[in-house]
Amino acid sequence: MQIKYFHYKIFYVEDALLQTASAILRLARGIRAVLDNPLEEALKLDFTELMALRLIEEGIPSPTELSKEMQVPAPTISRILNRLVELGLVERSVDSANLRRFQLGLTEGGRQARAKTRKIVAQVLREHYGHIPEGVLSAALASLAALEPYLKEARYA
Repeated sequence: MQIKYFHYKIFYVEDALLQTASAILRLARGIRAVLDNPLEEALKLDFTELMALRLIEEGIPSPTELSKEMQVPAPTISRILNRLVELGLVERSVDSANLRRFQLGLTEGGRQARAKTRKIVAQVLREHYGHIPEGVLSAALASLAALEPYLKEARYA
């Protein structure tokens, strides 16, 4: 009898993990679907480029760290950064502590693009999801906040 319960518990946990992951991915795809076009039309930047700008603004100091955080290969990060530098949104400077490394920072144009991004995201989210009751959003945020440390822990394992 204990064996059946034990197996049931394993399947339940695996099923709950699968359902949770599926729900998060499904919701993320839905949110991204409503954000992609307005952001790309207004800023002429794709989602990955916008994510790089956000992370640089939040203090990611180097291309290597950006690659790790975004979980994107280094050559892809180089292409993204080259485009952002060409557009005048990001500046690369040599790290004085290690001349083989670059430090990343937003230019004034990059800061303006981030401000515009925040404004567009807020507007689009209000239009599409403003009907969700505050209590539902608070409960969802609390649940995701509780889950996040476990997901980050596994990310770099």
